[in-house]
Amino acid sequence: MRVTNKSLTRNFLTNLNRNLQAMQKTQNHLSSFKEISRPSDDPFQVSRIMSLNSSISKNDKYLSNIKHSIGWLDATDDALQGVVGAVQRAQELTMKAANGTYSETELYSIREEIIQLTEEIAQFGNTSYEGRYLFAGYDTINAPFDVDGTNTLVYSSGSSDTGIIYTEISPGVTVGININSERFFNPSNSTVSISDTLHEIYNALGTPTPANLDTRIEELNQHLDGYLSLLSEVGAKVNRMEAAKEKNETDTLNLTELLSSIEDIDIAEKSIEYKSMTAVYEATLSAGAYILQPTLLDYL
Repeated sequence: MRVTNKSLTRNFLTNLNRNLQAMQKTQNHLSSFKEISRPSDDPFQVSRIMSLNSSISKNDKYLSNIKHSIGWLDATDDALQGVVGAVQRAQELTMKAANGTYSETELYSIREEIIQLTEEIAQFGNTSYEGRYLFAGYDTINAPFDVDGTNTLVYSSGSSDTGIIYTEISPGVTVGININSERFFNPSNSTVSISDTLHEIYNALGTPTPANLDTRIEELNQHLDGYLSLLSEVGAKVNRMEAAKEKNETDTLNLTELLSSIEDIDIAEKSIEYKSMTAVYEATLSAGAYILQPTLLDYL
């Protein structure tokens, strides 16, 4: 079989182009730092990459929910701590008034402080986080509590909102993060709310001989236990959120490492591979100069 100069040239150019294509592919890897740049490179691995990216994106959203929930719960904890302090102060003042040794002027001073404590509890009840009221149930854009003209803690809208706000922290897992207005208003779920108790104390201190203060003290004890129970609930949820945050971050790290093992290149390996391809390409050009036969043009 006769091998023509044209055949040698065609085969040489075919091999040369193959080397150039391999070099171009390696150059793309080095410039993008990615092993796969288009679906045709490896359809199976591309589907895995897409699935991993989707999982990481979802985890980022869950992490955002968790961080927001932790901030919400921390703000709730601070507000409840303030309410506990106010109830304890009201209890202390009521016990002083109940001993029967205070003058009318002193009782009036205690009465005025009870008014301030009522307003303080209303203020804590209207605590907001990122523009949303913590204890308002679903109606988070409107303050849930107010103090009316009789110095009584009341619902701003006239009734409680029992809505529970849930947040999703992982696939299929939701957690209620808020204390609604009804539970804040009556934490011990008794027949008498914190508003009723404070108002009765206020009324009793308007007389020279306050009556039934022992009953009010017992009611304050119940309310105090109720608010402490709410604090324990919030603390437990914060712990759960912190654990969920740690797990989320660990899962995201594992997914990112797996994605990197599929998608990212080994720079040192690719650099050596490219150097080798460059040497092969140059050797091919050099060999071609010897393989291709001279033509008549070389002698003109």
